[in-house]
Amino acid sequence: PDWTVNAVIGDASWIERYGRAPVSGDSEIARVQAHLVYVLRALEQADTTHLTDAQRLRRVTLLAHLRGYTARGVFPTRRASDSFTGRRPRFIDDQGVRCAVGELIWASGHGELASRIDATQEYAYVPDIETPGLARWAQDHGFSASELALIQPSYGPPPSRRSVIAEIDQWKEHIVWTCARAHPSRKRVPVWLRGTREGEVSIAPAPLLGANPFAACAHEQLAAAHLGAGAWDEPPRPFVTRHTVVLPALDELAEARFMDETDRLQHTSCIPRPGAIPTQVDASAVAREGELSVQITTAPQNTAVEQCMTRKLDEAFGDLVGGRITFAFSRSLSLLPRVNTHWLELHLRAAVPTAATDCYSEDAPASIAVTAAAVQDAQAFNVEAAGDDASFAQCVEEAVGTRLLEALQVGVQQPDGSYAPYARIDGAVTITHTAAVVSPAEREARRKAAEREREMEMDWAY
Repeated sequence: PDWTVNAVIGDASWIERYGRAPVSGDSEIARVQAHLVYVLRALEQADTTHLTDAQRLRRVTLLAHLRGYTARGVFPTRRASDSFTGRRPRFIDDQGVRCAVGELIWASGHGELASRIDATQEYAYVPDIETPGLARWAQDHGFSASELALIQPSYGPPPSRRSVIAEIDQWKEHIVWTCARAHPSRKRVPVWLRGTREGEVSIAPAPLLGANPFAACAHEQLAAAHLGAGAWDEPPRPFVTRHTVVLPALDELAEARFMDETDRLQHTSCIPRPGAIPTQVDASAVAREGELSVQITTAPQNTAVEQCMTRKLDEAFGDLVGGRITFAFSRSLSLLPRVNTHWLELHLRAAVPTAATDCYSEDAPASIAVTAAAVQDAQAFNVEAAGDDASFAQCVEEAVGTRLLEALQVGVQQPDGSYAPYARIDGAVTITHTAAVVSPAEREARRKAAEREREMEMDWAY
């Protein structure tokens, strides 16, 4: 049986991150997260010149969703009664939690396809899935069969004392946020853990000096977490142990969340907006008597940016605040313009190869260097393509300039609640990128080669 987290690359992600192979007791959630972070990096750096603009956009959108899915750390669990040995993928578990591939399909609006796969092949590896529609979905969204197989994690080591305690560690923040709403929090919650030969794990409260409602709530949350599960060659060793769950302090969790969420304001789609271009933001969040108060102030002041950032921060805390939870935090941050060196380099690298192929002529050079300059509040990017073929260079310049403006668009909420596209060059930066010039025929050949690779590797039915 295979005990690695992925059928294609094994535990390469864990080894790269920690310098060793995973061992019993390593967190199941941490193993899956390490794998997905590793794969995301590879997929974001992959060559996508054979894809159409529509495929590339869908792919980038889904990879961004996968990054959020990875950060949340909620993954499928195995049934203790399944018949497989070793680790195994599971498409959708009994609580409705989707695997990474299933999550991408669902997030793209194809939940019915995900449900059909789960109904007949919930434990199948990607190369073995024969559900009609999967290959077409992969092609339409810019993924190869081998990439989906690379994404797919497997789950479920046999439960042991160490592995169950490692799983409990992943639930500590949830316990504090949930139980502190109604009860004074406590640092330590003792529990009894019992694992059976059938792989079932039960949790019972350990005696405390007097009844403690926070500890009772923590026990309820752990009991609902479905710890353990998995499949194995031989029955796992039963265990009974007393364990003390040491919980983080609520104020430490709240401050860490506030710092993370306000850091994200520096890279949010709230920038830019019409009006002044802020270079600093002062953010505060106060929770008191079950209510959350968020205040954002920008300098120079931009009311639209402030309103957008307030919504973002309020949404980040909205599900967490209530009851007895109280905190008050504030900080000041510098704001970079949306059009900065990183942004322009990233989008220029994507735009130039596509434009060069779309503008291709027999006299086109083997490569082309394109310089894009952003001037604050200019109506367009200043794009210059080097080369002797003036017609080809002009075509590339126009195509790249159009794509850069399209990439800059954000959705601005209107008074009626709808969103309208808005673009503004809010920074000043110049970047040059050189790319190979690929003919349309060669791009089409690459696309067909990628399709053949899918068919050869997976032999999926549409």
